[in-house]
Formats: sequence, structure tokens, C-alpha cells
Amino acid sequence: MQIIKKINNNVAIGKDGNDREVIVMGKGIGFPSMPYEVTDLSLIDRTYYNIDPSHQKLLETVPSELLSFVSHLVDVATDKLDGELNPNLVFILADHINFAINRTRQGMTLGLPYSEELAFHYPDINKLAIWMVKRINEWADIHLEKGEVTSLVIHLMGALQKPTVVGETTEKRTERIIRKLDNIISTELDIEIDKKTFYYFRYKNHIKYFVRRRERNEQYSQNSDLIKSLKDIHPKQYECVMKVNEYLTNEFEVPCSEEELGYLLLHIVGLSTQEDRNQLGVTSEK
Repeated sequence: MQIIKKINNNVAIGKDGNDREVIVMGKGIGFPSMPYEVTDLSLIDRTYYNIDPSHQKLLETVPSELLSFVSHLVDVATDKLDGELNPNLVFILADHINFAINRTRQGMTLGLPYSEELAFHYPDINKLAIWMVKRINEWADIHLEKGEVTSLVIHLMGALQKPTVVGETTEKRTERIIRKLDNIISTELDIEIDKKTFYYFRYKNHIKYFVRRRERNEQYSQNSDLIKSLKDIHPKQYECVMKVNEYLTNEFEVPCSEEELGYLLLHIVGLSTQEDRNQLGVTSEK
């Protein structure tokens, strides 16, 4: 393997025998003059392929020992999670954790919120994130705020994006579905959705995690009391959620459970209630 560019003494960019670019990690790997040939491959601890060039810059600020530690965390995540992880996750997490450690050591807190909703929807990923935070605290001898668990859950969820149809990732699919649902809700309820509100933020997040659940063939199925309690109180919004269900059933080839529809109905009620407030002259902050 040829080493072509130093990032730091222990991390460099190389090219393998097939001329593919690779991030190489190993003690002293970036120390010799560039370029040079590595003949003893035992000097290489890890290699990372398909890394976005924008993430390579992160390595200049992240200590190599932290990168090695985070690589171990990602190894455990790879074993425990169902699905392939984005190869950039190691570098994204290393940058995030490096910032969190430095911030905590300086006594800075951001008041990061802990999401009970995500913990409920994704207990396995949340459990893994709790373990990661515990390991980070032990490794760095710090105490991260509880909200860091949710931050790691979000990073892990993002890294689990997989192609759904040719040329479309989970992220792109989610954006397409949100645009379609926005159109259905606006048309059925004759409203203009205010996309700057907290209601819309929560609704978008719900759809994002809804899509990921459906791609894993998961959905709520606990009880149907929620939609039954809202159906008679909000008949227009209920009819709207039936249109939403028709679209989502066609998209995923499986109808939503009544529990799923109940949560969707709650969000649609929130959006339409906000619209009513806007018509009265009470608008979100610009």
C-alpha cells in the first residue's frame, strides 16, 4: 500500500493495490516523508474506505487515540444493529464526541434534551447510546449530560440509512414523503402549513422516524384507544389522516396500524390548530 498524504502522525491517506483511496490508521503511519510504500501491513491498524472528503478534514482536529476509541464503539454498534452503517460514522462520531468532551471539560453545557419519544420508539438503539455515553465518560473521565444519549441515537439512526429504491436513500425518500404529506394535509384541510412552528418540527421528526420504522417492518401496535378518542372530536383531521394512510399504504404496501394513525392524527391536529391560531393573528416567530 502507498501512503500519499499525512493527516497526523498516526493517520494518513493511502492507495491500495487497486488504486482506491483509503484512510489508514497506525502508529507512526504519517511520520515518514510522503509518498512512501508500506511493505509491512502489520503496521496498519485500521483502514476506512468510501470516506467523504469533507470528513477527512475532521481528522486534523481529532486526536488519533480518540479516533481509535470511537472506532471500537462503532465496531460494537455494527455488531448490535440490524443494517449497514455509513462508513463516515466513525469520523462524524469522533468529531461530535471530541467536541462534547472538550465542552464538558470547560464546564460548558448546552442543555441537550433527552428524548423519551426516541427511547420508546427505538429501545435497542437508545440502550446502545446509553452504553456509549457510559464508555465515553469512563474513557475521558467526564460526565456528559443525559441529552448526549439522544444525540448519539440521532447519529446512529442517520448512519443506518439504506437505499430503498434505485438512486433513493432513506433520507431522500423521507423528504419526498414529507412533501407529499404536506400537500395532502394542506389540500384536505384547506390550510397553509406554517413550517416555522414547533408543531411542524415535531411532525417532521415523527415522519422521519416513521419511515425508518416501516423500512424495518416495525410499527406501533399497542392499542387503538388514541385514534378512537380523537376521531369524533376532530372529524376533518380524521378524514385527512385516512387520506394520509391511503398514500402511505401505497408507498409501503402495508396499511398503518390504528396506533400509528393515532399518532399521525395528533400531529395533524397540532398543525391545523396552529393554522387556526395564525388566522387569528397569532403567528410563530420569524
